[in-house]
Amino acid sequence: MTLEKIKAVAEAHAQMLSNHGTRVRMMGDSEPFSDDPNIARSQMLGHAYHLCLHSIPGLLRDTQKMADAVSREEHHGKIGRHLGSAQTLLWMGGLCTLSQLKNMNRPNTG
Repeated sequence: MTLEKIKAVAEAHAQMLSNHGTRVRMMGDSEPFSDDPNIARSQMLGHAYHLCLHSIPGLLRDTQKMADAVSREEHHGKIGRHLGSAQTLLWMGGLCTLSQLKNMNRPNTG
């Protein structure tokens, strides 16, 4: 997936989460999801929103500053992993199906 496509998909996810009324929430590295399913869902969607609204755009900006092609490629992988994490949370949070997510990730045709 190109960086431009990742950017577009992350922006679409962020807009969907905004329209859904989700609040941005960054989960701490050692913070578990709640045992309460409603709270856990809110945490999942909030963290997905954080990834799409803040983390992925920040990583994309950092990539543009890198002169070394190897570093850019490794960074590209990190950005893809962040998108994959956000999409897993969207699926587990019940906001998207796997089919919807796969279709969003497909290259644009035309």
